Amino acid sequence: IFSNASLKHGGNGSFELVSVSGPAQASSGDASTCQDTSYFATGRTSTLTHQSRKGGSVTGSYRSVTEVVGPQTFSGQSAIAEKYTSTVLSGPGSGTTSTGFSYYQVQGLKEYSIGSFGSDITSVYSPPMVFDYSVSSGQSFTTTYTITSTGKGFSSSSTMTSTVTFQGFEDVTVPAGTFAAACKWLTSQTTPGATPYTYTMWNTNKGVNLKIQSGDEITELVS
Repeated sequence: IFSNASLKHGGNGSFELVSVSGPAQASSGDASTCQDTSYFATGRTSTLTHQSRKGGSVTGSYRSVTEVVGPQTFSGQSAIAEKYTSTVLSGPGSGTTSTGFSYYQVQGLKEYSIGSFGSDITSVYSPPMVFDYSVSSGQSFTTTYTITSTGKGFSSSSTMTSTVTFQGFEDVTVPAGTFAAACKWLTSQTTPGATPYTYTMWNTNKGVNLKIQSGDEITELVS
């Protein structure tokens, strides 16, 4: 629970997070406190604005609107569908908007990404990409999956291995405010023949991505 949150009513029962301060969740314990399954409740909506920085300079910003549209079938599997609309506000591609759907399954402390659809391209993850909230600080989990993407006259597949380490809880300050005890994750992704991509991510337990950092490239929550 946040000790101080500022919200702006967006109509139709949705609210926009303007600023937050105070403890987001417990400062100790395992990663189970980082999960809130109400994030996948049908009708849940959010509007978040992020900006990107490189070497200390702002390079762009974008707004993402997400809505859980409810149970659906995707690639023959039962799933929870989430619609997203992302608009580039500044920087490269300014003014462009993309819309699509992501599909998930939730089984206890594990959340599975099974695929996505957008720009007339369907991507299926086999086996599903897993995110495991049962780990304790310092523990890791690894998942290897193949992404098969198809569209009009288009088909490709690639295999990716993702290793995620839960690094506990850490206070983090971004333009949206100061968040105490944010969940901190270190992720390393590899594909055959490519250089591993490593980044650190800070989230609240309400599904809000606060900050992602890879080297001197940072994406952070503005509002």
